Amino acid sequence: MDFFFIEYRDPIFGLIVLFATVLLVAISSYALGIWGVKDENRSIEKFVKKFENSSGLSQNHYKKKRESQNIRNILHQSTPNFIL
Repeated sequence: MDFFFIEYRDPIFGLIVLFATVLLVAISSYALGIWGVKDENRSIEKFVKKFENSSGLSQNHYKKKRESQNIRNILHQSTPNFIL
């Protein structure tokens, strides 16, 4: 019956505890890595949905863009074309 119980001073018991500890740390690290990736993907999806729900740019931006295009067109039409 003493064969089934390993004494604490036995070197094999120390190795078993060492390997069990390393295995426990590896499994927990792997699980936290998977959980972190899922959490990161969820936050990225939430961030992208903010832009999908809105038009992205305000109407003021479009207005300024049209004004600058009109000014460019006017300047382009008023400048003479020189042939070199």
